[in-house]
Amino acid sequence: MPENKSAVSTLIQEVLADPDLAHDDVFRRLLQAGLQDLVDAEASAVIGAGRYERTEKRTNRRNGTRAKRLATTAGEV
Repeated sequence: MPENKSAVSTLIQEVLADPDLAHDDVFRRLLQAGLQDLVDAEASAVIGAGRYERTEKRTNRRNGTRAKRLATTAGEV
């Protein structure tokens, strides 16, 4: 089974490694990563398996995604 690493934890590690990133709209990027994690979790719950995971109870397939934009007070994500 592949390692399940959230986009939020990946972004936090990047910011910790490069302090200059902390000043470049990091809140908007954290919001975007958090929303993407929620979408991925919902898809996994509906399908019955994580990304690239094969299970007996899996009822559907992941057939890709489309990029979408969302306007927030933190900016467009």
